[in-house]
Amino acid sequence: MNEHEWPTTRHLTRRDVLLRALTFGSISPVIVGLIAGCSPMAGDEGPSEEPTTTTAPGTPAPESTPQTSPPVATRPDVTSTPNAAATATPAPYPPDTDRHFQIASWLPLISHNPHVGFGGRSWLGARLVLEPLFEFDAGLNPVLLLSSEWPTFDNGLLDAHGRWVTWKLREGVIWHDGQPFTAADVIATWRFAADPDGTAEGTRTTGNSFALVNTIERIDDHTVTIHFSQSNPNWFDTFRGGDGVILPAHIFEPLIGKFTSYEDEVNQAPVGTGPWKIVESNLSKHQARYERFEGYWDETRQAFDTVELQFLTGDPMSNAMRVLETGDADYAPGLQMLSGEQLQGIGESDTGRLAVIPGLGIETLFLNFTDPRGREGQPRAEPGNPHRYFANLTVRQAVSLAIPRDRLAEAYGDIANEPFVYPIVAPEAYRGTGSMTGHNLDLARTMLDGIGFNGGSLLLQTSVDPSRQLAQEIIAEALERIGFAVELKSVDAGVFFSHDPENPDTASHFYADMQIFTPAAPSSPYPLEWAERFRSDRIASSANGWSEPNISRYANPEFDMLHNQAKTEMRPDIQAGLWHRMMTILNEDAVIIPLVRRNGLAAVSNRVHPAGFSPWAVAPSWNLQHWTIDS
Repeated sequence: MNEHEWPTTRHLTRRDVLLRALTFGSISPVIVGLIAGCSPMAGDEGPSEEPTTTTAPGTPAPESTPQTSPPVATRPDVTSTPNAAATATPAPYPPDTDRHFQIASWLPLISHNPHVGFGGRSWLGARLVLEPLFEFDAGLNPVLLLSSEWPTFDNGLLDAHGRWVTWKLREGVIWHDGQPFTAADVIATWRFAADPDGTAEGTRTTGNSFALVNTIERIDDHTVTIHFSQSNPNWFDTFRGGDGVILPAHIFEPLIGKFTSYEDEVNQAPVGTGPWKIVESNLSKHQARYERFEGYWDETRQAFDTVELQFLTGDPMSNAMRVLETGDADYAPGLQMLSGEQLQGIGESDTGRLAVIPGLGIETLFLNFTDPRGREGQPRAEPGNPHRYFANLTVRQAVSLAIPRDRLAEAYGDIANEPFVYPIVAPEAYRGTGSMTGHNLDLARTMLDGIGFNGGSLLLQTSVDPSRQLAQEIIAEALERIGFAVELKSVDAGVFFSHDPENPDTASHFYADMQIFTPAAPSSPYPLEWAERFRSDRIASSANGWSEPNISRYANPEFDMLHNQAKTEMRPDIQAGLWHRMMTILNEDAVIIPLVRRNGLAAVSNRVHPAGFSPWAVAPSWNLQHWTIDS
């Protein structure tokens, strides 16, 4: 299967074909694999049976929620992970095989519960122990974990308007303490994670994942229906991945409405359903040990009897050497933090090799659409005060053409980084089309000559980082060759990425003409929240304390309109068309200038063989149970 093909049971209706032809042309549907099986737009009803409705904390219960089943075309019985590493149990490893897996992390272990404090900092350890309903692999195929069937229109588990989704839960799953996994655990996890009084910050770390959840109904012990407060094309994001891990109701339900700290034992060493259970969790030493859970629901052979996660040093290079030089560890993540110069000379050795982890981040050159200097008494970097150069599309396009992305990839370390020209990595069909993205200094000069450009000065800022300082120099040299004098400014990362409304050196103030950094990548393959950074009603300014995400101060009514439509659109082919057009607008308008795709990089022992990495999941713990080792 190539990257444009999606697993689907979808059958297009006549209306779908007409809409595809008349609205956006022949565009391959990208999210067909997520929302397969287009049924008629009727079918607003939910599942049948007598439901037990649970309401979000602080949300009035609905007066009534009558449920009747929509028509069901087919309902395939999915009883195992779709792309599991094996379908039969192989022969056991020889008795003398070393079946211990050592992870050397340069980030301290904080907690094993992502719902309480630090979110993603907890994923690596948490996903060894706790599981969500499913994960996405690198091809955006759903890998079922605590769910047993993928919801579609055809099987009647997904509302055509995105107002509810029904999940069938895997039967026969038990918690590490022997209690059965049921619908009650899903409901309790939502209530715990969405509880506004559970942390000092006033919300759980993963609360945004449940923001649109209005109620969750228990249909039976192994079926739940999630009702949303509005149409939700991101219906699949609830209980997905690291932020969607499910907690045991018999332990966490009594804690709903009570403050719990990440330091509490219940969050340090939670009971899970995952392939490993915690035997030691030491916050002060930032380490944990796990042993194989013999009662795990997936009977596929697990290579590792024990796993150890240890914070050995804050230096990624030292951890890499534990894999590549001494063989003391099997996996060292986070090496993309090293500069291109640091990565030179390390690679495959007798004990290990480097592995590129597909990433979604893009190192980006931001252009300021407003004047950061405040000439003639105008406020600095405020809407309504356009930039004297970048308000002109030709200038923005010429800047993009002048930049040598190949050299920038080398500066960041071309083992894990690659030149990139699109505003989004995946889904690929969302990237859009555009022009003026190659490297062509002659064309850039010709374009500027055509508008009578006679030269100018620019300020380029970024955070203090060896790779970024080198990137600054490369970009400055390129822009000087088309007539700009470029001044460079470096800001301490703690200041640059802070949200201090009083500090003028933050990225959100953007008191420069250009700035470089890697903005947060989309957390969802349907990137509604990510795209807010280009909306005209989300512009950062002094009026909102520079708290809004649109730091470029770009405004385009067409983009806003398409994004509004994408918020409720459920038809995959129309969704693809909307996103293709939105990204094309960003490309053609040269709103931002993508530079380099930032993939992950890890050192992996030669004795172990990964089962596949995914930018949407947690590497390697999301599928470590399917890794293999040399006998």
